Amino acid sequence: MDIMTILIGASATVIGLMLGVIFGAMPLQTEKMSEGHRRCSQLLSIVGFGMVMALMIVKMDVASWTVIAAMLAGLVTVKIPPLHRWIVARIPWFAPVSHDSASSKRNGFH
Repeated sequence: MDIMTILIGASATVIGLMLGVIFGAMPLQTEKMSEGHRRCSQLLSIVGFGMVMALMIVKMDVASWTVIAAMLAGLVTVKIPPLHRWIVARIPWFAPVSHDSASSKRNGFH
């Protein structure tokens, strides 16, 4: 392994960890997501998938697996209840959206 392979793998792993942390901080249930959450989730999914595919295409299999592991580690770590509450308190954008009764009745939920 040369230094360039190590640098690419390490930076991709850090990016994967950040993606996992952002995914973990957002609500997982679709009905608790705002439109911004949905857009961000779609964008992050495309970025994560694209990064793993690009690493696999250039035959950097170890780096692609470490990116996947880093994304999962970030997601699982941030879902720890005290840490998740702390992040939502610090960054309110990550808070789940509570829909009012009018919109829920409009959608067929009572």
